[in-house]
Amino acid sequence: MQRRYTLQEVQDWRQAAIDAGWAKSPIYDGEDIERAMYLRKGGEDGWLAHTIARPGEDGLPDMTSLAVYAPLGEPMARGMLVKLGVLVPVPFCEAKLEENTKRCQQCGVADETVGYSPYAGRTCRQHRSAWPLDNS
Repeated sequence: MQRRYTLQEVQDWRQAAIDAGWAKSPIYDGEDIERAMYLRKGGEDGWLAHTIARPGEDGLPDMTSLAVYAPLGEPMARGMLVKLGVLVPVPFCEAKLEENTKRCQQCGVADETVGYSPYAGRTCRQHRSAWPLDNS
């Protein structure tokens, strides 16, 4: 359930997250942080947002991206925690982000069948069944 975001939506979302206490850091060393920014809440093992807000130049369209990853809470290789993408609420809302950790990333359903799959991510039973190696 990916969607396109306007430049203003990404900029407003980032500012609201910063106002809510998320820490910002640059994604790329050679690019202005206002164009490409990570936002984190809860340190390295917490929430992560990857935001791109590049105004169009020379007649090219704006380039935008907004992706949020929530900790799954299960250890992975080398002690790292698995992070799974969540549906991004626009405008920014932490309560909605938390709620979306229980939603299928494919269809948005929030029911008892939504769970983690190593192949399909956070999905409902119907969408996990599309992965032949996954029998969860």
